[in-house]
Amino acid sequence: MKKIVLAVGIAAIALPFAACSTPEEKVEKAAEKVVDAAADVCDEIDALGAALARYGEVNADTPMADVRSATAEVERAWNRLDKGLAKLEKAEAKAMSAAYDGFRSTVESIPDSTTLGDASVQFAAAHADLVARQEALKSVACVE
Repeated sequence: MKKIVLAVGIAAIALPFAACSTPEEKVEKAAEKVVDAAADVCDEIDALGAALARYGEVNADTPMADVRSATAEVERAWNRLDKGLAKLEKAEAKAMSAAYDGFRSTVESIPDSTTLGDASVQFAAAHADLVARQEALKSVACVE
């Protein structure tokens, strides 16, 4: 859950870098979808925890029908979490793709005769978006 929360934080950091041009708008929209998907996953993790907590109420005298009911609740919570994780994965991939496309588009739009100093604002914003997305994806996908 901490990694998902970290992804939400990093996605939120990337939002201020979005400007008025189309690539930046795509990055912003994609980052918002990541934030929404991560929030849904966090809710589903809590729901799974609540369902699992029902097992704390069982004892040797608990009828198996009650155990099966608790198990069915866990299964429903898991299925919702699994769908949420797939949605988050898709949103992360789209956000990474949008950031890369925006970065590439920005670099390609700068004429060869322009120095990096003259294009530093454009370049820095696109680069920051790409780095933020890469870090967010790494925080979700990679265990160190």
